[in-house]
Amino acid sequence: MDSAYRHELRSAEFLYEGLGIADMAHTAMLMKKGIIRKNIGKSMLRKLIEFKNIPITKLPFDPSIGDVYTNREFFLRKKLGNLTNYIHTGRARREATNIAFLIICREGIVRLSYSLATLCKTLLRLAQQYKKTYMSDFTYLQHAHPTTLGHYLLGYLYPLTRDMNRLKDAYININQSPAGSGSVNGSQLPLDRNYLRTLMEFDSLIVHTRDAMWRHDIVIESALPLITILTTIGRFSEELIIWCTKEFGFVELSPLHIRKSIIMPQKKNPYSLTFLRGLSRSMLGRFLSIIAVGHTVSGQPDNRIFVYYDFPECINETRKAVDLFTEVIDHCKFNKKRLLSSAKEGFTLATDIADYIVTHYNVDNRTAYNIVAKTIDKIDKYNNKITPESIYVTAKEFGINLHKILNKKFYENFQLDKLIEKRKGVGGASTKSLDSMIEECKDEIKRIMIFFNKKNPELFRKRFYRKIRLLAEKG
Repeated sequence: MDSAYRHELRSAEFLYEGLGIADMAHTAMLMKKGIIRKNIGKSMLRKLIEFKNIPITKLPFDPSIGDVYTNREFFLRKKLGNLTNYIHTGRARREATNIAFLIICREGIVRLSYSLATLCKTLLRLAQQYKKTYMSDFTYLQHAHPTTLGHYLLGYLYPLTRDMNRLKDAYININQSPAGSGSVNGSQLPLDRNYLRTLMEFDSLIVHTRDAMWRHDIVIESALPLITILTTIGRFSEELIIWCTKEFGFVELSPLHIRKSIIMPQKKNPYSLTFLRGLSRSMLGRFLSIIAVGHTVSGQPDNRIFVYYDFPECINETRKAVDLFTEVIDHCKFNKKRLLSSAKEGFTLATDIADYIVTHYNVDNRTAYNIVAKTIDKIDKYNNKITPESIYVTAKEFGINLHKILNKKFYENFQLDKLIEKRKGVGGASTKSLDSMIEECKDEIKRIMIFFNKKNPELFRKRFYRKIRLLAEKG
């Protein structure tokens, strides 16, 4: 049992204060409903307030005593004496620990939302700053279309704003109260579940009392935004690792975020990015373990004693990853010259030239594609640019006369700035489209943060303890 309790005691750092909140709220409710006398309730609340001020570091949690709840009760009894016996009235151990677990999870989600909002705002600022910094986009690490760095950065911002919405949904599902459930199927005592819900600022009630004690689907569902956040950061990190290489040379990390080789003087390893990439993958394993323990049936504690530590820790690790990645991109330097050079390499204009042939010479798309592809095949080994003359010659091989292509206006159509500004459709790379998307993302972030700013953990604690102190004085 020592090893089992020792494992479970890891969650003490997460559950400790929440257990105190659960005890105070339950005591206040018992007093309100007349289940315990007012003088006993007031005395208990005063003692619980005093006990709250003892930091967890001053309490030597011991596996020989038992789990987190039992250890805390052991120390609590020294403060409250026999008054401790009243705390169990109409409430099981798992109800108190469930409440503590949900409180730490909802607070972790709020803090994660603050970090994610900072990352999103950083990306917004960079997208605005680099909306006319031209570069090649890549697929399969090969040159694709010309674009802008601003447009590229927004491609990672949009999934992160969706993650903010997912976090909001996760918070709503997490912030449902199991308080006052009795044990499994309610209690004959007149427990006031709505009073408990309101006092601890849960948004709604978990109606079914057995579901309130054992539901695991909400934990799995709430893990989804953590997985998608880390996946986006992992993907972005891997791309930036490639961009840091001499072969690409698109970005240089701050000295704060690299680790130099101890044997090769020239090397500046992108350690921060490799850590984030590895973390995003290793965390997937932890999420799978959270899902796996949820298979336990018949009200057994397996699906709780592991997630009490693992899930709050996953939330914290995700927040730290977001904070680190925000630092990395906020302090890195993008090489505009090298980015511009990439836009002019690798035949990035090939698709636009094919589209030009389609719209100006009544040629179907597949034929235009083949003309441009064959032109590139013939000149690629010489690393030359596509010219109207080379297209004209290739088109004749297809039996098509493109004599009008041999004019000076051909090059005017393929100047980078003009070409990108033609991408005016919704979501395109033109300045107008970028400005529209930037404003859209700003509004979305602002809307979501209005919700989370109302859920500030520190403000909740101030309100809650103020109410408890008032009840301890006046009943």
